Amino acid sequence: MRLIVDESKCVGCQICVQICSSLSESKDGYSANKVFNPAKSKIRIEMEPLQDPKAYVCKQCETPECVDACPTGALKLEDGYVKFIREECIHCFNCVDACPWGLIFRHEELDIPLKCDLCGGEPKCIEHCPRDAMKVGD
Repeated sequence: MRLIVDESKCVGCQICVQICSSLSESKDGYSANKVFNPAKSKIRIEMEPLQDPKAYVCKQCETPECVDACPTGALKLEDGYVKFIREECIHCFNCVDACPWGLIFRHEELDIPLKCDLCGGEPKCIEHCPRDAMKVGD
């Protein structure tokens, strides 16, 4: 299970990026940070002139190298996607280095890896996409 972006429907509005950046993980799920900062988002949308926007988000690999690289178990393959358990993270960023796609982002201020974990199985970016360009699938 992973986040799929239909780039032909995407207009690059960045709403998904803003929504993602405004959420934080907690033991009870996701809560609002009340901060919109694209550098804190786990999804990136790039725009090139005369081209469809390009989405960069975790591919939820079947055999995720990031999970193997995590020494504490902060990343776990469970329920068909890689979950991030913030409380277990020791900020080694081995997962960032291990991702063959470069889709785990590093944010110095937060001192945590930024990796899409589908908001615990209910991606908020999908709910807010005005073009229905996002869905969860295989």
